[in-house]
This record gives sequence, structure tokens and C-alpha cells, in this order.
Amino acid sequence: MKATEMIKQVKNLLGVELSDIQLAELKLENGTVLEADAFESGKEVFIKTEDENVALPVGEYELEDSRVLVVEEEGMIKEIKAQEEEEEEKEEEDKEEMSYVTREEFRKEMDELKDMVEKMMSPKDKEEMSSQILEEVSLAVTEVLNSDAEEKEILKEELSQPAAEPLKHNPEEKKNNFKVKFAQNRTKSTLDRVMETISNK
Repeated sequence: MKATEMIKQVKNLLGVELSDIQLAELKLENGTVLEADAFESGKEVFIKTEDENVALPVGEYELEDSRVLVVEEEGMIKEIKAQEEEEEEKEEEDKEEMSYVTREEFRKEMDELKDMVEKMMSPKDKEEMSSQILEEVSLAVTEVLNSDAEEKEILKEELSQPAAEPLKHNPEEKKNNFKVKFAQNRTKSTLDRVMETISNK
């Protein structure tokens, strides 16, 4: 009895055809196809390949529909959860916090600061405050504003210079072919002549 005939008999006895069994499929964000009986907690999950199915390693995987598949045991689904939008919002806030302040924003903030200081001071305090301190504060502000222009000039100078020195061609030295000849006065056989013609080419 052949193997195919045995398989047919087993199918008939069981009343099941193997082609009727179909597994659910989902794709990861990178395009990898996953297979499982059902994508539910506690079910087995595999990576679909041409040769055989491979158990999905432990980790969190983002699906195409932006859900997250969590695997804590190799090949076993723990849960499928929706992607947390809070994480994305936190990342966006971090990006906003890290942006640089423009010159106009800086001047506006400094003017507001000056106004607040003037409002807090009483007329007596204003009189007592020497003009020298006011000049020092204004000089510090102008230095900060001017340093930006200086930095731009320095950056332009650095960018105008070449990044590296150009490379020079260094040709390799020619090798001297040193030939050693043994038994020069001996009569040459056919083998010697063949070897000599091969080595001279």
C-alpha cells in the first residue's frame, strides 16, 4: 500500500479533509504573516513561512491595524490590545519641549520679564536702583542676542572649509620577479620544456 492511499484511508476514517482546516491570518506592520487557530488569548501563534510554521518569539508585535500582539511564552498569545495613544502624545510633547527658542520669542519673554520687575518695584525702589544695574542687565541681554549672530558667523566659516584633505594616489611599487634556475646545464626533457613554457607565460 502506498503512502497516499494510506492517507486517503485515514481521511475517510476520520471524515475530515485536511484542506478544510484553515487558520486565521494576520499581518504585522512589517508585512510578516502570522497564523493561528484564532487570534485570542491563550491560542498558539506561528510565523507563516514557505517550508514550515515557526513559533512566534516572546515580545510585543504591532499589527497592520495598529493593535499590539503580546507574546509572553514562545508561540502563545497573551493578549491583543489597542495601541496606546498616550505614548504618542508624550513623544510629541517631548519633541515640542526640545525645540529651540527663536529670537523674537526670546525678546518677547525678556520684555515681559522687565515689565513684571518694574511692576513689582515701588517708586522708592526704582529711585534706589542705580542706573548701573539697569545698564548691566541690558548689556547681558544684548550679549545673548549678539552671540546668536556670532555663532552663525562661526558656523559659516566652519562650513566653508573643506571637510577633509583630498586623497593622493599612491601607486603600488613594482615587484621584482626573481627567478631561480636549478640545473641549467642539464639536458632538458619534454616535461622540462612544457613546464618552462607554462612558467614563462
